Amino acid sequence: MKIKNVLPLAAILLFILAVAKITYDNSAFFIELGQNILGYSGEKEEEIRMEKHVEPGYLSNSILVKMTPEGHKKAKDFKGPEDTGIASLDKLNKENKALKFEKAAELADEEHELSRWYLVTLDESEEVVKEGDPVTGEKAKKVKSVAEKYADDPNVEFAEPNYMEYLTAVPNDPYYSSDMWSMKRIRAEYAWNETVGSSDVVVAVIDGGINRTHPELKNNIWTNQDEVPGNGIDDDRNGFIDDYYGWDFANGDNEPLSGDFHGNHIAGTIAAEGNNNMGVVGVGWNLKIMSVKTFEGSGASLNRCMKGITYAVDNGAKVVSCSFISSTFSEYSRSTMRYAHSKGVVVVAAAGNEGLDALDYDPSGQDFTITVSGTDKNDLVPYWSNRGEKIDVGAPGIPITSICPFGPYSPTGFCDGGGTSFSAPHVAGVAALLFSKYPNLSPEEVRQLIRMGADDLGGSGKDTLFGYGRLNAEKTVSLAASNPHMLAPVIYSPQTHTAPYSQEYYNQHFPINISGANYQGQIKITGDSFANYRLEAGLGRSPTEWVLVATSNRQPATVTNVSIDTTKLPLGLNTFRLTAVDSNGKEYQFQTFDVNVVETPATTTTTSTTTIPCGNRVCSGRAAGEDCFTCPTDCACIGRRCSQGCCGDGVCNSKENTTKTNRCLLDCN
Repeated sequence: MKIKNVLPLAAILLFILAVAKITYDNSAFFIELGQNILGYSGEKEEEIRMEKHVEPGYLSNSILVKMTPEGHKKAKDFKGPEDTGIASLDKLNKENKALKFEKAAELADEEHELSRWYLVTLDESEEVVKEGDPVTGEKAKKVKSVAEKYADDPNVEFAEPNYMEYLTAVPNDPYYSSDMWSMKRIRAEYAWNETVGSSDVVVAVIDGGINRTHPELKNNIWTNQDEVPGNGIDDDRNGFIDDYYGWDFANGDNEPLSGDFHGNHIAGTIAAEGNNNMGVVGVGWNLKIMSVKTFEGSGASLNRCMKGITYAVDNGAKVVSCSFISSTFSEYSRSTMRYAHSKGVVVVAAAGNEGLDALDYDPSGQDFTITVSGTDKNDLVPYWSNRGEKIDVGAPGIPITSICPFGPYSPTGFCDGGGTSFSAPHVAGVAALLFSKYPNLSPEEVRQLIRMGADDLGGSGKDTLFGYGRLNAEKTVSLAASNPHMLAPVIYSPQTHTAPYSQEYYNQHFPINISGANYQGQIKITGDSFANYRLEAGLGRSPTEWVLVATSNRQPATVTNVSIDTTKLPLGLNTFRLTAVDSNGKEYQFQTFDVNVVETPATTTTTSTTTIPCGNRVCSGRAAGEDCFTCPTDCACIGRRCSQGCCGDGVCNSKENTTKTNRCLLDCN
């Protein structure tokens, strides 16, 4: 695509570098920078490779022709099919017995690209024809041949058959045909035959705010119906006064508005209005967007971001889209993600633009996020996209056309962007389409549907670039129609523990080490047609060898304890993999990473003078197995074990342990 309006060279170079290097402290989250904000051009786009698919039907008696800008000017005052103002076009119309040559749509803005589309009606009876069909196949070839003749005319930019089978799905938004390659690549228009999204499904965008008056968004903005705007009262008692349009956590007010490029672009990819003869279209035309502003400029604190996610969860969002990263793993973030997951909310996270392992970033490295890498027009993962075992799927990320604030770099209100920031909203939109059709899906069922519906690219099966493949909206929605409740395994314990830049600090203060012959893990597998499961562990993030930890043909449909003998596992950071197998032999997986397996402490029966480990502290003066809630003053016994009233690795062997005394009623084990 030729670009007329571009940012200065420095901005383009910034994009090529994929991410700006900035200084920040461990408490701050930053939106990935380096997106390329482009002015929009309606000029001819370069050819892109499309997925092969069954040829849809089209009408036997018409084709659609898009004139070049120059050809459009010449034909503006056409009087009929053989008096268009262009001699070569007049000849084509005569040779192909064109009955009509007319504008495909009447627009108020004749400068808009859509005004260059024309409908040519041929002297044929109208019927739907398909290539390969024994009855209509030859007619279909004839129509396609006519379109090709028109396409060869130098005044014509593009010509195609008048596809009718999917008219209810293919939008009339002008940039859809010319520039929104990403929607075509994920085959969104075929998913739209099933659903274009429900207004009951809310997607929260945690970002720099949204311009709710943008023509492409204004009808799809979520409003808090339990709140009376402007009365100064917290009507719904959710802790936020007059949060009718969401909340601005950056400024602490009820106006999450923004002239920011980033948040608006993402919102447009998810839910820009479709079939409105304007600009672009989102993955879900009828979805509602909740504006949760946490960023002012390029940065926001962890607390602000997590409060934003919690607000979204508590106020009705079914999907949360997160296009920001931090290089510091956060327990607070982990708790927030688990909270969202427990409330049935899907959190989609951009993998990041560092070209490194997504596990080392937050929230992309969290267990309960769907993590998305970026892909380009050639179905490749660019060098700058983060990758690794945590990737669930890849999705288009460069260049992505969506909405922008009106301004000097985008006088039309539309622009291009690049980065995994713009991959994540494609997945968020498809997740919302699933909820639109099947509102009772769980987050893990949504994850598995998106994984299993993806087009397998890269290495066969799951790989570190695409995860399970590149997003395919059509296959995902179709899969849900045939098997909405596929098996969905979850490992609740041991959970991922990643702290790449402060591992020593985490090991000292927040150890997640497992040891012993009877460590109690927790798993759950929901869904239909269960056959069996296996829980395995292996050393590193991409194990080449796996140790079977547990297996059963009994479905753990609720959170279930499973005994893990860690003495049989390699010492060090392990990956745990839970595989659920259905009655057809299909496998579904969930993994946790960087679980530190350590040597089992020797059992001691020493006297009260022996030093005993207590959680992550040392408690002197108590023997292992003793009731040690009242530790000596030289040890503030606040570790996990002592909170149960037992010293060392002992745990209360009675369920009657009372919180009133914090002491075991019986002895400790």
